[in-house]
Amino acid sequence: MVAVFIKIILYRVISPACLIFAALIRPSLLSLLYALLALLNPFFPRIRTSYPISTPTKVYLTLIVLATLCTSICQLVYQIAEHVIAPEDSTYIEECKAGTDGWRYWLRPFGFTRVPSHEPLGFRFMLPEIVALISSLATLVICLTKHESTDLNETVQTSHSHNSGSHHFTRSRSHPGVFSTITALKPSLQRLSDILLTFYTLFMGIIQVI
Repeated sequence: MVAVFIKIILYRVISPACLIFAALIRPSLLSLLYALLALLNPFFPRIRTSYPISTPTKVYLTLIVLATLCTSICQLVYQIAEHVIAPEDSTYIEECKAGTDGWRYWLRPFGFTRVPSHEPLGFRFMLPEIVALISSLATLVICLTKHESTDLNETVQTSHSHNSGSHHFTRSRSHPGVFSTITALKPSLQRLSDILLTFYTLFMGIIQVI
Protein backbone atom coordinates (compact mmCIF):
# COMPACT_ATOMS: atom_id res chain seq x y z
CA MET A 1 0.00 0.00 0.00
CA VAL A 2 1.07 3.56 -0.74
CA ALA A 3 0.34 6.67 1.30
CA VAL A 4 -2.18 8.99 -0.28
CA PHE A 5 0.05 12.05 -0.04
CA ILE A 6 2.65 10.27 -2.20
CA LYS A 7 0.01 9.70 -4.87
CA ILE A 8 -1.07 13.32 -4.67
CA ILE A 9 2.52 14.56 -5.02
CA LEU A 10 3.11 12.32 -8.03
CA TYR A 11 -0.23 13.17 -9.62
CA ARG A 12 -0.34 16.92 -8.99
CA VAL A 13 3.35 17.91 -8.83
CA ILE A 14 5.91 15.48 -10.21
CA SER A 15 4.05 14.29 -13.31
CA PRO A 16 3.13 17.80 -14.59
CA ALA A 17 6.59 19.11 -13.67
CA CYS A 18 8.28 16.34 -15.65
CA LEU A 19 6.04 17.02 -18.66
CA ILE A 20 6.88 20.72 -18.54
CA PHE A 21 10.56 19.86 -18.11
CA ALA A 22 10.37 17.56 -21.14
CA ALA A 23 8.73 20.33 -23.15
CA LEU A 24 11.45 22.86 -22.26
CA ILE A 25 14.44 20.61 -22.92
CA ARG A 26 13.79 20.38 -26.65
CA PRO A 27 11.34 23.01 -27.99
CA SER A 28 9.36 21.35 -30.79
CA LEU A 29 5.84 20.37 -31.79
CA LEU A 30 6.07 17.27 -29.61
CA SER A 31 6.81 19.58 -26.70
CA LEU A 32 3.43 21.22 -27.28
CA LEU A 33 1.82 17.85 -26.60
CA TYR A 34 3.71 17.46 -23.31
CA ALA A 35 2.80 20.99 -22.24
CA LEU A 36 -0.87 20.45 -23.12
CA LEU A 37 -1.03 17.24 -21.08
CA ALA A 38 0.47 19.06 -18.10
CA LEU A 39 -2.00 21.94 -18.48
CA LEU A 40 -4.97 19.54 -18.34
CA ASN A 41 -3.97 18.20 -14.92
CA PRO A 42 -5.92 20.68 -12.72
CA PHE A 43 -9.17 19.92 -14.54
CA PHE A 44 -9.28 16.29 -13.39
CA PRO A 45 -10.57 15.11 -9.99
CA ARG A 46 -8.24 14.99 -7.03
CA ILE A 47 -7.27 11.80 -5.24
CA ARG A 48 -9.21 11.30 -2.01
CA THR A 49 -8.32 9.03 0.85
CA SER A 50 -11.74 7.50 1.44
CA TYR A 51 -12.47 6.74 -2.21
CA PRO A 52 -10.67 4.87 -4.98
CA ILE A 53 -9.12 6.86 -7.78
CA SER A 54 -11.81 8.20 -10.13
CA THR A 55 -12.32 6.92 -13.66
CA PRO A 56 -11.53 10.28 -15.36
CA THR A 57 -8.24 10.42 -13.47
CA LYS A 58 -7.39 6.88 -14.56
CA VAL A 59 -8.18 7.77 -18.17
CA TYR A 60 -6.03 10.91 -17.94
CA LEU A 61 -3.02 9.10 -16.49
CA THR A 62 -3.39 6.27 -19.00
CA LEU A 63 -3.59 8.78 -21.84
CA ILE A 64 -0.31 10.35 -20.74
CA VAL A 65 1.40 6.96 -20.65
CA LEU A 66 0.09 6.03 -24.11
CA ALA A 67 1.10 9.40 -25.57
CA THR A 68 4.61 9.31 -24.13
CA LEU A 69 5.02 5.65 -25.10
CA CYS A 70 4.00 6.46 -28.67
CA THR A 71 6.42 9.38 -28.93
CA SER A 72 9.21 7.29 -27.41
CA ILE A 73 8.66 4.49 -29.93
CA CYS A 74 8.57 6.97 -32.81
CA GLN A 75 11.77 8.61 -31.58
CA LEU A 76 13.51 5.25 -31.24
CA VAL A 77 12.41 4.11 -34.72
CA TYR A 78 13.61 7.39 -36.20
CA GLN A 79 17.04 7.12 -34.58
CA ILE A 80 17.47 3.53 -35.80
CA ALA A 81 16.39 4.43 -39.33
CA GLU A 82 18.61 7.52 -39.33
CA HIS A 83 21.75 5.59 -38.40
CA VAL A 84 20.95 2.79 -40.84
CA ILE A 85 20.46 5.17 -43.76
CA ALA A 86 23.48 7.33 -42.88
CA PRO A 87 25.86 5.46 -40.54
CA GLU A 88 28.35 8.33 -40.51
CA ASP A 89 27.54 11.72 -39.08
CA SER A 90 29.50 13.37 -41.90
CA THR A 91 27.04 11.96 -44.46
CA TYR A 92 24.14 13.41 -42.51
CA ILE A 93 25.82 16.82 -42.30
CA GLU A 94 26.62 16.86 -46.02
CA GLU A 95 23.04 16.03 -46.95
CA CYS A 96 21.77 18.78 -44.68
CA LYS A 97 24.15 21.32 -46.21
CA ALA A 98 23.27 20.23 -49.76
CA GLY A 99 19.54 20.55 -49.04
CA THR A 100 18.81 16.94 -49.97
CA ASP A 101 17.37 16.06 -46.56
CA GLY A 102 13.75 16.68 -47.52
CA TRP A 103 12.18 14.21 -45.12
CA ARG A 104 14.51 15.22 -42.29
CA TYR A 105 13.60 18.86 -42.82
CA TRP A 106 9.94 18.14 -42.08
CA LEU A 107 10.66 15.89 -39.11
CA ARG A 108 12.98 18.30 -37.28
CA PRO A 109 10.20 20.73 -36.20
CA PHE A 110 8.44 17.78 -34.58
CA GLY A 111 11.49 17.05 -32.42
CA PHE A 112 13.10 14.28 -34.44
CA THR A 113 16.81 15.14 -34.56
CA ARG A 114 19.66 12.73 -35.17
CA VAL A 115 21.64 11.72 -32.09
CA PRO A 116 25.37 12.16 -32.93
CA SER A 117 27.34 8.94 -32.83
CA HIS A 118 30.35 10.31 -30.92
CA GLU A 119 28.65 12.97 -28.81
CA PRO A 120 28.70 12.23 -25.04
CA LEU A 121 25.62 14.40 -24.46
CA GLY A 122 23.81 13.27 -27.59
CA PHE A 123 21.19 11.47 -25.53
CA ARG A 124 19.66 14.87 -24.69
CA PHE A 125 17.73 14.70 -27.97
CA MET A 126 15.79 11.75 -26.57
CA LEU A 127 15.79 12.90 -22.93
CA PRO A 128 12.27 14.47 -23.14
CA GLU A 129 10.74 11.11 -24.09
CA ILE A 130 12.70 9.29 -21.39
CA VAL A 131 11.67 11.74 -18.65
CA ALA A 132 8.02 11.91 -19.74
CA LEU A 133 7.62 8.14 -20.13
CA ILE A 134 9.28 7.14 -16.85
CA SER A 135 7.45 9.77 -14.78
CA SER A 136 4.03 9.06 -16.33
CA LEU A 137 4.41 5.30 -16.02
CA ALA A 138 5.53 5.54 -12.39
CA THR A 139 2.63 7.87 -11.58
CA LEU A 140 0.07 5.54 -13.17
CA VAL A 141 1.38 2.41 -11.45
CA ILE A 142 1.60 4.00 -8.00
CA CYS A 143 -1.75 5.78 -8.24
CA LEU A 144 -3.53 2.54 -9.17
CA THR A 145 -2.32 0.78 -6.02
CA LYS A 146 -4.47 0.64 -2.88
CA HIS A 147 -4.41 3.42 -0.31
CA GLU A 148 -2.38 2.91 2.84
CA SER A 149 -5.25 3.75 5.18
CA THR A 150 -8.62 5.43 5.37
CA ASP A 151 -8.77 8.98 6.64
CA LEU A 152 -10.83 9.03 9.87
CA ASN A 153 -12.06 12.60 9.44
CA GLU A 154 -13.50 11.94 6.00
CA THR A 155 -15.18 8.73 7.25
CA VAL A 156 -16.80 10.54 10.19
CA GLN A 157 -17.97 13.37 7.96
CA THR A 158 -19.43 10.91 5.45
CA SER A 159 -21.34 8.89 8.07
CA HIS A 160 -22.55 12.08 9.75
CA SER A 161 -23.90 13.45 6.50
CA HIS A 162 -25.87 10.24 5.90
CA ASN A 163 -27.42 10.30 9.38
CA SER A 164 -28.37 14.01 9.26
CA GLY A 165 -31.50 15.49 7.77
CA SER A 166 -31.87 16.33 4.12
CA HIS A 167 -31.43 20.07 4.72
CA HIS A 168 -28.16 19.61 6.58
CA PHE A 169 -27.04 17.09 3.96
CA THR A 170 -27.63 19.62 1.20
CA ARG A 171 -25.71 22.34 3.02
CA SER A 172 -22.77 20.06 3.93
CA ARG A 173 -22.46 18.86 0.34
CA SER A 174 -22.76 22.28 -1.30
CA HIS A 175 -19.91 24.04 0.48
CA PRO A 176 -17.18 21.48 -0.33
CA GLY A 177 -18.15 21.73 -4.00
CA VAL A 178 -17.58 25.48 -4.00
CA PHE A 179 -14.28 25.21 -2.20
CA SER A 180 -13.10 22.36 -4.41
CA THR A 181 -13.92 24.43 -7.51
CA ILE A 182 -11.96 27.40 -6.21
CA THR A 183 -9.08 25.15 -5.22
CA ALA A 184 -9.04 23.59 -8.69
CA LEU A 185 -9.05 26.98 -10.41
CA LYS A 186 -6.07 28.38 -8.51
CA PRO A 187 -3.44 25.92 -9.79
CA SER A 188 -4.92 26.02 -13.29
CA LEU A 189 -4.53 29.79 -13.46
CA GLN A 190 -0.99 29.54 -12.14
CA ARG A 191 -0.12 26.84 -14.64
CA LEU A 192 -1.77 28.83 -17.43
CA SER A 193 0.73 31.65 -16.97
CA ASP A 194 3.57 29.12 -16.96
CA ILE A 195 2.23 27.41 -20.07
CA LEU A 196 1.91 30.71 -21.93
CA LEU A 197 5.58 31.33 -21.25
CA THR A 198 6.31 27.78 -22.38
CA PHE A 199 4.37 28.24 -25.61
CA TYR A 200 6.34 31.39 -26.34
CA THR A 201 9.62 29.55 -25.77
CA LEU A 202 8.47 26.66 -27.97
CA PHE A 203 7.37 29.03 -30.71
CA MET A 204 10.72 30.79 -30.73
CA GLY A 205 12.50 27.42 -30.79
CA ILE A 206 10.42 26.21 -33.74
CA ILE A 207 11.09 29.42 -35.64
CA GLN A 208 14.83 28.94 -35.12
CA VAL A 209 14.66 25.33 -36.28
CA ILE A 210 12.69 26.20 -39.41
